[in-house]
This record gives sequence, structure tokens and C-alpha cells, in this order.
Amino acid sequence: AIVEGTVAGYIGMWEISGQCDITNVAVLPAFRRKGVGKKLIEHLIEYCKNTNLSPIFLEVRKSNEPAKSLYSGFGFKEIGIRKKYYSDTGEDAIIMSL
Repeated sequence: AIVEGTVAGYIGMWEISGQCDITNVAVLPAFRRKGVGKKLIEHLIEYCKNTNLSPIFLEVRKSNEPAKSLYSGFGFKEIGIRKKYYSDTGEDAIIMSL
């Protein structure tokens, strides 16, 4: 996502056997809560629809309530937990699917 000539954020994904796995969604702090992350996810969902990738999966830190709320707003549902997924803190990840 480029805003006024600045790379404000990005989204990464893997395409595996007809499915999509979102690997990263990152937005610079100055651009958060301004719709950048939402636009990135909208674009990825549209890409997946156009290329018949389904379902879409992601992992999110259990404590990351803003991200979980954002994903839930798109219809992502919690489907599982990956225990101690994040190596930096040992925090669990919530697996979500759309």
C-alpha cells in the first residue's frame, strides 16, 4: 500500500493447493487506524475470489485484539489454536479461516 509516495503497509500470502495462507499484514504506525490494513485485506480477498483460492487461512497472536476484530469484520472465524507459535514470546496463535 502506497500512500502519498510512502510505503504504508504490505500483505503477504502463500498459495498452496488452491488455498491461501496470509503470512503477514503490516502497516506503519503512522498509517494505522486509517483503513490501510482493511484495503490490503480487501484486495487479497478479491484476488483470491478471482483466482479461485479458497479457503483463506491466517494466524494471529492471541493477544492482538485489534487484528482479530479486523479479520472478524471480514467474516474470518476462529478455527483453532497453535500453541506457543510465536518464537519471540511463546504466545499462542489463533488460526482463522474465511
